Amino acid sequence: MKKKVLAILLASCLCLSGVGPVAGHESVWADDNNTSANNETDENGFKWRDDTITDYKGNDKNVVIPAKAKAIGEFAFSDCEMESVTIPEGVTSISVYAFRNCKNLTNVTIPKSVKEIDGNPFDGCNALTSLKIDPENQYFYSSKGGNDIISKADNTLITGNAKIDIPSNITAIGYAAFSKSEITSIKIPKGVKSIGNFAFSSCYELSDIEIPEGVTSIGLRAFMDCKKLKKITIPQSVTKIVECAFESVPYVVLGVRSDYAKDYAIKNMLWYKDLRSIKLSAKSKTLAKKKSFDLTVSKLQAGDNVVSVTTSNKNIATVKMFNNKKYRITAKNKKGTAKITVKLKSGKTAVCTVNVK
Repeated sequence: MKKKVLAILLASCLCLSGVGPVAGHESVWADDNNTSANNETDENGFKWRDDTITDYKGNDKNVVIPAKAKAIGEFAFSDCEMESVTIPEGVTSISVYAFRNCKNLTNVTIPKSVKEIDGNPFDGCNALTSLKIDPENQYFYSSKGGNDIISKADNTLITGNAKIDIPSNITAIGYAAFSKSEITSIKIPKGVKSIGNFAFSSCYELSDIEIPEGVTSIGLRAFMDCKKLKKITIPQSVTKIVECAFESVPYVVLGVRSDYAKDYAIKNMLWYKDLRSIKLSAKSKTLAKKKSFDLTVSKLQAGDNVVSVTTSNKNIATVKMFNNKKYRITAKNKKGTAKITVKLKSGKTAVCTVNVK
């Protein structure tokens, strides 16, 4: 019961503080019935909970994980001074943040036995130049550019490589995939559907990012602390942005292409610019009685379309649709002015004023 109460209290404070439990991951709490036998630190500085390494107090530059290890826990080696680590065959699970902020770490190989990596284990490891995956691993692989971790099951990018483009087959940017990396700009491929929690958090040099049409969700604190990020366009396809996605990004302006993104910006007190556009072939037109002209609609955003074209006075001018972007406007046998209003699915409108003489 104590564990559940603590977990609920922390979860409720997620967006009220700068820290919180790892969303989607079970936090490890000390069990009231735990014994020292299950939390021992051995002579080499490894702290254990059964066959899981939970902490490391050693000072080795080249760390060799004992063969009895089956799992590496959250933060187990965080902030260590190691330069390389040998993960033995037999380890099946590596937790998110397992090697967080190991700033001197340059060399890691993921063995074929690893089945589970539940988020980026290497955030803040910006010296990492040789991240390899055993080619016989059935669950994960690296792209041709290397130094990344990708899930074979769904092509989720788990650990990103700041020095290469994101591979074109990626479908999701995973939990903390680029967290604390030194990227300055990045282009997300068209096949990506989601940007995970903390995906680009604390990328202090990131100033330019392109999110394509097709992305549907942006996760918790996905861009937290990206202080050089001044603008980011939210495509019309995005239907979910988790609270605090842009926490501590003081000068960012959201370019919005939907009412959802606009409402999110307003609710979260963010600057925004409405990028939805519509262009008519004419803003005004003078016609003789019973004459007509074709009004063309252009520059619609991807996924947007015309939902209605109406006239303010059918006794002055009428509208007849040819297709979704072309309309025949015909003057009636009466002088006057009528306003032709084109309305898009996005809510954007444009008006052509017709004067009949």
